[in-house]
Amino acid sequence: MNSDLVKPLTLLMLEGNHIGPTGAGDIAESPHLENLETLFLDNNPIGPEGVEALARSTRLPGLRALHLDKTLMGDSGAQSLARSPHLANLEKLYLCSNMIGNQGAIDLAHSPYLTRLTVLSLWRNEIRDEGGKAIAESQTFKNLERLYMSLNLIDRPVRKIIRRSDLAGRLKTLVMD
Repeated sequence: MNSDLVKPLTLLMLEGNHIGPTGAGDIAESPHLENLETLFLDNNPIGPEGVEALARSTRLPGLRALHLDKTLMGDSGAQSLARSPHLANLEKLYLCSNMIGNQGAIDLAHSPYLTRLTVLSLWRNEIRDEGGKAIAESQTFKNLERLYMSLNLIDRPVRKIIRRSDLAGRLKTLVMD
């Protein structure tokens, strides 16, 4: 991404291009993507290392939407996102099919930086009751309008708690089994 031709880009879609951690790092460190608002890296094996590179980057200040479905990040990648002050302007975060469990969900729910999120998608992960409760009780997600949590491992009683939570009362869309 070291070309002046990409400088005006606000949207970059690179799904399913076999981009690994090094490629994600190259994107994160490109001096030519400062206007980028939306980045799609779905279905690329960037793993937790690639997610960490994106989370550390100071070169994507305008990023508002980050699509990282099926990138093999696990809890470690979710933690990197949650701990990044550089992602404080994110409004939409898509993390489906990433093997995120309770710890990753808890880290996201307690992030001091993800407070502007209006959309959070966590479909097809490994979040259980503890992670589901953390999301329902999160003070981070005050601006959340849409939450997608289907196909996780949250038991029925906790799903009831989530549906009756203050968070659910504020949402425009809640998709959960």
